[in-house]
Amino acid sequence: MKEYSTQRSLQKLDFPVQGPFKIISHEMEKVLAVKLTRKTLKYRIVWLNADKDLTWYPASDLKTAPHKLRDFHLANPTRLGPPALLPEWLRLYEQGENNYNYMDNDRPMLNPDRTKFFLANQ
Repeated sequence: MKEYSTQRSLQKLDFPVQGPFKIISHEMEKVLAVKLTRKTLKYRIVWLNADKDLTWYPASDLKTAPHKLRDFHLANPTRLGPPALLPEWLRLYEQGENNYNYMDNDRPMLNPDRTKFFLANQ
């Protein structure tokens, strides 16, 4: 195993060896709410088979589940959003793109784009 220094002052808090770390991933069940904080859209999520989560996630953290975001915004057209790049996230998801981290953007759509989004998805 490889050792890493954590620069901790207390020995009992120092974890010098790597892993094994269990990576837990959950599937998004639905979007509960949206808010705008410092020009950033954030969402509350219900995760499938997971405990209640009170965390507000930035929109770009949810770009791998663009259909859930689209469904939430179509069902709640008076709420904030959708994210500015949601149509692009949908396109990349449908093309089977696995890595689109370069598409991070947590800002909401501007009004003209928002109007086009809702008209295109009627």
